[in-house]
Amino acid sequence: MRKLLGSAHLPLYATLLVLALLYATASMLYEGFFSVRVFVNLFGDNAALGIAALGMTFVILSGGIDLSVGSVLAFTTTFTAAMIQNVHMHPAVAIVLALLIGICFGALM
Repeated sequence: MRKLLGSAHLPLYATLLVLALLYATASMLYEGFFSVRVFVNLFGDNAALGIAALGMTFVILSGGIDLSVGSVLAFTTTFTAAMIQNVHMHPAVAIVLALLIGICFGALM
């Protein structure tokens, strides 16, 4: 029990507290905000940010820093949208190409 209350977990507890406070405040200010659907959408709509944050956590823990993640994410997302919309490429092919481009950029960094 002592390990759960240690200072190593303080950032996690602070993040959860801020999330709870913001969710409670928004629930009081906006009708219909306090619902399971909105709560689930908070995590579903931000899944890409969570995945990028998880990757960045590993980079920072290993002693490095990589500021290019945001720009690579923006580029590959725009690339995928452009290939689907302008070139009429199948979404699965565009996504695979975007992943390969992201991998190449990551390897170069």
